[in-house]
Amino acid sequence: RTSAACDAVLDGDADACILPLRSQSDGRLGSFYRMLDVYGLKIGAVVTVRSSENEMRYALCRRDSLPLTKRPTHIEFSVPCDGDSAVRLIKAAEAQSLTLTEISSAPSERGGEIFSFVFRLGASYKPFLLYLNLFHPRFSLIGIYSSIDE
Repeated sequence: RTSAACDAVLDGDADACILPLRSQSDGRLGSFYRMLDVYGLKIGAVVTVRSSENEMRYALCRRDSLPLTKRPTHIEFSVPCDGDSAVRLIKAAEAQSLTLTEISSAPSERGGEIFSFVFRLGASYKPFLLYLNLFHPRFSLIGIYSSIDE
C-alpha cells in the first residue's frame, strides 16, 4: 500500500519512500502527486525504469526539500496562475538558464488553473526560487532533485 509508505515517512519510521510519478501509457499520475501534497513530501531523486511494455518514472520522496546531491538537475513545482502568467514564468526561468522539460495544467478547486512545471537547472536555481517567492508566493515546491538515470 502506497499510503502506508507515506505514513511511515510522515511518522518518522522511514526516511523516504518510493512513489510512481509517470507512466508512458498513462502520463502523469495525478493521484501520486496529490499524495505528495497531502503528506508534505518532496521529490529527492527520480529514476526512469524501462521495460518492453512500458516506461515508468519513480521518485524517492522525503519530508526535506533540500536536494540530495550537490548539483541537482531539476526543479519541479506547481503554481496557480493563468496562461499569460505561465508564459511570463517560463521566460523568467529561461532568463535564469533553466530549460522547460514538462508542463501540465489542471483546474483549481478555487477556480482558474494550477500549472505544474519541471525545469532542467542551469548554473544555479536559487535566484529562480527568489523570483518564485516574490512573484508567485503561492507556488508549491514539489522537489529539487537529480535524475538517477541521466
